[in-house]
Amino acid sequence: MTTPKLPILSFRPTSHQWTLHVPQTELQRLGNKELSVRFGAEKKSQKVALSTSSPQADSIASKVRVIQRQGGLSVGPFIGILTMSRGSEFKGNKNNYMDIIQTARQLGAFVYVFTVEDINWNNRTTKAFLYDPKVGWAKTTDLPLPDVVYNRIPYREDEMKDYVQTTLKRLQSMPNLQLYNNHFFNKWNLYETLGKNPRVADYIPESQKLSSRREFYYMLNKYSLLYLKPISGKAGKGIMRLESDQGIYTLKIRQGNKTIGKRYQDATALWNEIKSKVSTGYVVQEGITLLTYQGRPFDIRVLVQKDGTGTWKPSGVGIRVAGKNSITTHVPRGGSIASPDAVLKKIMNDSEYAAFMERLRRTVLELASSLEEAYPSLGEFSMDLGLTKDKKLWFFEANAKPMKFDEPHIRKTSLERIVQYAQYLSNFSPKGETTRGN
Repeated sequence: MTTPKLPILSFRPTSHQWTLHVPQTELQRLGNKELSVRFGAEKKSQKVALSTSSPQADSIASKVRVIQRQGGLSVGPFIGILTMSRGSEFKGNKNNYMDIIQTARQLGAFVYVFTVEDINWNNRTTKAFLYDPKVGWAKTTDLPLPDVVYNRIPYREDEMKDYVQTTLKRLQSMPNLQLYNNHFFNKWNLYETLGKNPRVADYIPESQKLSSRREFYYMLNKYSLLYLKPISGKAGKGIMRLESDQGIYTLKIRQGNKTIGKRYQDATALWNEIKSKVSTGYVVQEGITLLTYQGRPFDIRVLVQKDGTGTWKPSGVGIRVAGKNSITTHVPRGGSIASPDAVLKKIMNDSEYAAFMERLRRTVLELASSLEEAYPSLGEFSMDLGLTKDKKLWFFEANAKPMKFDEPHIRKTSLERIVQYAQYLSNFSPKGETTRGN
């Protein structure tokens, strides 16, 4: 059975002309040279020309899906990648956005980038950045607000601004618009939420919000290895490692490309050293001694996403190995990438490896389900898990705005699932897949 070719929707920024490119047989069925269709969250009627020819060279084009619904034909989905303005440009990873757009062009979705500042709430439209490899980037006005908003605001401090929070709430309140990944995670909220859930509490190292010296001394007396983590940190920035041995305390901090270590003879001197550093908001956490690869600790990074049926699936598993003398495995802090096969098969035979990967899959899905209970709009995230000598898994952190995985097969799957989940949310899923209802 052959899959029918998807129609192509093109837009000419110079003339604001929309055209739906269809096969001759489809043109005969539709019966007109022009059609009124519904776009985006507002489902406003839009005049669209019909054509059997290829899109013009100066147009932005993408395969789309056309669905007959009550009230007429709907074309889409329209997916908006939400970010922030930077002058006449926008913030964020432009190459990542281009990859998403290119993937959507093949799977059947029209994707654009838009910013919080460019939304016109009076007529429910937005200025938008469109991309096509033939044309490059083009900015246009008065595009419909999308069916699905994929939040990629790259900086926590931007996302926390009052006007940005107001915008996110307004978008979320629109009945025909779906917003996913509506905010960054807060480390303390993560640990507190998961630590109280009996299904997953055993994976969470003991953690305390570092509000005063009382929590610090409690953890210092209980554990010989601690990690101090900024509540709003990312990519390992600001993490401190603290070891205690017979009343001698060794504090290690990453500064630039170097790890700086300092010893203290008593807990009071240690607290006086760190109290100003942790005043910005920190968590103190039980340290876990990880298994090593080539003499360096490693952890397991997993990308988890919802697929085209709204189901959580692991999209890929990677290993991150700590750099020399580094206190974390984060690549920006000196860590390196390795494959699960290369690392785990050094410490497991084939049957043990297969059993472990299945256990890892079940653990990840259990954690995803538990996180979704606290964060209902969650559609994807990455998580870091530790593995100890007794093969116990530990949850270290999760990132609601995951950085791209460099492994090509993971990258391909992740891009496809971003689009497929948006198709599901907007009821534009390919025929045969489960949709969200009416």
